[in-house]
Amino acid sequence: MRSLLAICATAVGLTATMTGCHPSPRGPAAPTTGSIGGLVVDHVTGEAVRATLTAHDQQSFVVASAHTAGDGAYRIDGLAPGTYDMVVELPGTSVQLVGIPVTAGHVTAFDIPVDSADVELPPQPYERVASDQILRFTPPDADPRRGVLEGTINDIVTRERVGAAVVTATSPVLTEALTGVSDDAGRFRFDDLPPGTYMLSAFYQVARRGQIEVRRTEIVVDGGTQVVVPLFVELSGTQ
Repeated sequence: MRSLLAICATAVGLTATMTGCHPSPRGPAAPTTGSIGGLVVDHVTGEAVRATLTAHDQQSFVVASAHTAGDGAYRIDGLAPGTYDMVVELPGTSVQLVGIPVTAGHVTAFDIPVDSADVELPPQPYERVASDQILRFTPPDADPRRGVLEGTINDIVTRERVGAAVVTATSPVLTEALTGVSDDAGRFRFDDLPPGTYMLSAFYQVARRGQIEVRRTEIVVDGGTQVVVPLFVELSGTQ
């Protein structure tokens, strides 16, 4: 029996054999699942909350669960693309969230403020919770003379968090602008701020599209408060 190498050599020559009879390398397989991740925090203080989160596809009975870490962070992986409902179980109560989109290869970012004292809440739509609404917390150990301004950078299409964005905070009460960079979870933070009205700008570099900038103005920061501002950038070129 003639070998494959001999057949190739006879048909097209040895040089062609070495390049044509070996399979071409394949790229990485496209992702088939996505995730949901974020923080669970107390709606008044902003402190981390221990919780168990269970998500299920609206089209099936398949469920996946996760527990929050010490900082309130959670992540549910291995979810088939689709729309999900989720139950957040807290000591003494639970919260139901509906309509959470999941896309293959992306982490749908979803921070969840909860009130452990609430009972029998109606289901909360994802769009209402994960909106552009500015949240204000009052941490129990906060300095009443200073405030905190933090937030997230989010892709408006995929709902994934965006790291490495340059964020600048300016205010008439500052002598110079403050600059930071969003971390891998798309979060940024400015501590020890004097009370006043602030503007946030976020810059992000996108291949073939140049630099994208988003702004939010008239952000009031009071002493003793933690102000959380979501910023949305459109990275994909489509709405």
